[in-house]
Amino acid sequence: MNFHSSKAAAFGQQRLELACRKAGISVSVELVRDSGLPAQAYRLTRLQNRLRLSAGDEEAAMTALLDLADSVEALQGPPGVSEGIHRPRFQSRGIKLNVPLDARTPSYSDCGDSAQDNIAAMWSEEFWRGLIDRMVLQRYNTLTLWNLCPFPSMVRVPEYPDAALEDVMISSFMAGGTSRALQFYTPEMKAGLVRIRRMTIEEKTAFWQRVFQYAADRCVKVFLFTWNLYLYGLEDSGYPLTESADDPHTQHYIRCSTAALLRAFPTLAGIGVTAGENLCSEWNENMDMHWLRNTYGRAMEDVLAENPSRDLTLICRTHQTTLSQVQKAFADFRGHLELSTKYAMAHMTACERPRFSDPLLLAKAEGQKVWLTLRQDDFYLFPWAEDTFLASLMDQMPKDDVRGFYLGADGVVWGVENQSRDPELKNRYWLDKHFYLFALVGRLGYRESVDPAERQMLLRRFLPGMPADLLERKYRHASRAVRLISLAHWRNYDFQWYPEACCRLHEPDRITVFDDLNQFLTCGACPDSGVASVAETASGNHSCPVTAEDIAGKILEEAALADAVALPEGTSAPERELRADLCRITGLARYYAFKLRASVHLLQGRHAQAADCMRQASECWQQYAAETARWYRPQRLSRLRGVVSPDMWNSRVERDAWICEEPEPITGGEKQ
Repeated sequence: MNFHSSKAAAFGQQRLELACRKAGISVSVELVRDSGLPAQAYRLTRLQNRLRLSAGDEEAAMTALLDLADSVEALQGPPGVSEGIHRPRFQSRGIKLNVPLDARTPSYSDCGDSAQDNIAAMWSEEFWRGLIDRMVLQRYNTLTLWNLCPFPSMVRVPEYPDAALEDVMISSFMAGGTSRALQFYTPEMKAGLVRIRRMTIEEKTAFWQRVFQYAADRCVKVFLFTWNLYLYGLEDSGYPLTESADDPHTQHYIRCSTAALLRAFPTLAGIGVTAGENLCSEWNENMDMHWLRNTYGRAMEDVLAENPSRDLTLICRTHQTTLSQVQKAFADFRGHLELSTKYAMAHMTACERPRFSDPLLLAKAEGQKVWLTLRQDDFYLFPWAEDTFLASLMDQMPKDDVRGFYLGADGVVWGVENQSRDPELKNRYWLDKHFYLFALVGRLGYRESVDPAERQMLLRRFLPGMPADLLERKYRHASRAVRLISLAHWRNYDFQWYPEACCRLHEPDRITVFDDLNQFLTCGACPDSGVASVAETASGNHSCPVTAEDIAGKILEEAALADAVALPEGTSAPERELRADLCRITGLARYYAFKLRASVHLLQGRHAQAADCMRQASECWQQYAAETARWYRPQRLSRLRGVVSPDMWNSRVERDAWICEEPEPITGGEKQ
């Protein structure tokens, strides 16, 4: 059987034909189905005058054609794809996308500018078609959509017909709230509601049916994730619902809503759930997990009882719970259960082999599938991507019983982005600005490596006015220089450490504060990374092979290598901006190198040397902050609960020199 009716295969064929036209060549391909091949696998055979692609399924057929197209584009000639069987490294390669559906049904990122800028995009079919096509081109096949309480904006629930929202609304009053996503929709926001699109709930459901069908036509599986327990969008529904886990009405609503959602969207692959978060504080982990079992779990069983052949998965995050509680609560679950864990917490750019998920991977039952969350909450403005680091990260990622991964962030929405001051770049896809990271992770998730010709092809595709070989080198060294700081200065979560602006959230007061020199004196290093913290380096009381001083030296070395590569100005807005990004980010890297050295000097009593290092650090920061302000607007970041721009900390950077002049370090307070 061939793939003549496959929309996925047709998409791959179109890309191959386009590549061949541009290269001025012709490639004859015979595409056949081979049911004996594993899922997503294909076999390439070189015959006398054509290539035979034997594919196990539609996704394999599409991927095979895309591989040929990329090879033609990279080589500008006949494809160099090797003969034999090609199969995926990870079965599932996904994107984590917080979806701000409406001011009344927010995502976890909604008190930030990026979420507010993206509400309209969430209701654009053109946006979703473009996003899904971009995913497929970079070998992603899973889209995870995250919202606190999506039901009122997506489906009418038969048992709760009035619990549905008409139209799409934003608010003229900015969302505030807490780091646990409380107070994300308030009376002040309700008073400031503005309609941006008229839609009935039936039209909304039809909209998402078309979006999900488009994804299915590209062999992309869609999962909808919720945090718990939130009832946004139900304030005026008239039903006696409360955000209390022991409320039977609320349990019934969540169960019925989940079932209605799964019935309305037959191509939806499953639901992801989170224990903890806003589940009542008086409940314990055992109660939390049983609540999830009796709501989402029961709903999935209801739908599977109606359609036993349907392929549905419930993904249970192990965030704020334990494996034993998950196993106990879902021991009699009649559906398909998989686990999810934060592989590198919120900082995937730090360590090539993070160990945070190892206890779960060792303790889980054999055969129990696990998803790894790759959170990139370190760099929102700088399009970070270090090719060698990412190759090592993916090589060392656990493979046994790992279903796959999803890449994304919580601090911003990976939809459209509007922080650039250049009007030509307004409303571009986040994935276009951060194309290199996006492309490398997706391709390394599918195959063992991305060779130099393919990497440079990707750079030429997005930035044709730049010499790809030079750009590749500068990108590598600049990205490596700036990421190294989080090895010596580490906190688990994004709101605790945002290296792009050297700041964090001070939770008691809900304000953003600068991470001054005092914090560097006491903060730990990345766990199990083999790197000593500043305090350990200064005291010598450690067994780590790498010290904070070593990290400082390596940062300066990589920054120098990056600066030694001279790039042309560029011929387009994206090229000019990226060139500026790669130049300014080494200033931030140098700032951290000198600040690490100053911290060690200070703890060892060398005040003059510490002050000299901080003066050098200040010069680097001032230049970095000025260039950042030149190219980007300040933005309100949801997880930091405030507007952030590096130049807002200029005076704080200068005050670090005062700390160096004190007879003894002052480490008592953290508020700035």
